[in-house]
Amino acid sequence: MLAGIEQGSGSGDALPSPDFWLGRNRPKHDGTLRLFCFPFAGTGASMFATWPKRLPGEVEVWPIQMPGREARISEQPFTKLSSLVPRIADVILPYLEKPFAFYGHSMGALISFELARELRRRGSPLPGALLLSGRYAPHLTRERPPRYDLPDDEFLLKILALNGNRDMLADELDLMRLMMPTIRADFEICETHEYVDEACLDCPLTVWGALRDPEASVVESAAWRDQTTASFTLRIFDGDHFFPFSCQELFMKSVVEELGRLAGLARLKPAAAK
Repeated sequence: MLAGIEQGSGSGDALPSPDFWLGRNRPKHDGTLRLFCFPFAGTGASMFATWPKRLPGEVEVWPIQMPGREARISEQPFTKLSSLVPRIADVILPYLEKPFAFYGHSMGALISFELARELRRRGSPLPGALLLSGRYAPHLTRERPPRYDLPDDEFLLKILALNGNRDMLADELDLMRLMMPTIRADFEICETHEYVDEACLDCPLTVWGALRDPEASVVESAAWRDQTTASFTLRIFDGDHFFPFSCQELFMKSVVEELGRLAGLARLKPAAAK
């Protein structure tokens, strides 16, 4: 199956079915703020399964399910952000009739950023805020060899290093090996991304980072400030790349505070024109 072509649809179809990307059981449309969520490499929409119960009632949680994982495991994953982002934009465009925001961790943060810029190029409604974690600012240059094409054992060691080289359970390692093609594809998305200089976004940015994250130092996280003309907030936790899980209670409390503020502001704004 070609990357990004949904099951049962021909390559000539103009638009993908939203059911593949947003799920058939989308949340009720009764919130004041719609939160589109993008996972990190190798994971899917289920990482946000508990968020609807944790977040303010005004927030609708809309996780994006990409090919190559969970219910879409049989599909070929994307390997280029330049192909993935326009496809996601096609999917969500009909659902931007009310205030919305993006959240993404690591790869998801990069997707969120480039998706906001893609919407701006299309003259579409723009997110009221970007909420990002675990990713260095996109305009920074990192001089290190790519990891996505390493032999399996070396690649696995690189993944384990993101989590402080902690000892993983046997079933965790088995799952990681099963997902290796998708994880590789996701790493290729991130490691082959070429930043193109454009005008700064004019929406607020909130960035979460961690003191021991090898993917985004405090300085690299703070550099996101250069990507917005609006307000910028940086919050740092004591953890590694997976601090949203190791510091889950504190992290979710911070997310709740930020979204509660955004949802309150959304109540004061008219819905975006269709």
